[in-house]
Amino acid sequence: MGGGWLCLLERTDMSKDSKTKWYELAACKNMDTNIFFPDIGDNSYNPLAIATCSDCPVKDPCLQDALTRDEKGYWGGTTQADRVRLRKTIPSAEGLAPCGTVAAHSRHLRRKEECDTCRRAYNDHKRERMRANRQSVGTRALRG
Repeated sequence: MGGGWLCLLERTDMSKDSKTKWYELAACKNMDTNIFFPDIGDNSYNPLAIATCSDCPVKDPCLQDALTRDEKGYWGGTTQADRVRLRKTIPSAEGLAPCGTVAAHSRHLRRKEECDTCRRAYNDHKRERMRANRQSVGTRALRG
């Protein structure tokens, strides 16, 4: 096992507009993958994996990715068993609008969160509505 797991990770960016994939900034990037992906059936706790994750600058997107895709091994400072327990305690994301939509922008506002992708989607939507309104006003004036 060397670095073959990177091809698995290339599917997920930090955001749709990001030039840097989150795993390129991971603290574990150049470490032995055996630390984070023990043999199948090996459920022993690895303090080195947890310690590496604890100070990682991309711990949150790493964990989110693992929760989304049901990954094996250590991700975002958690074991697979930790993530099974986490999934039981967090609300299902199935009903949530994905980032990059107007609905997600509204959710971020309610939670007082910043999301550039959702803000851009909202601004694009607002511009489109204003353009459509101008067109309909112009059309009514021509008919009038």
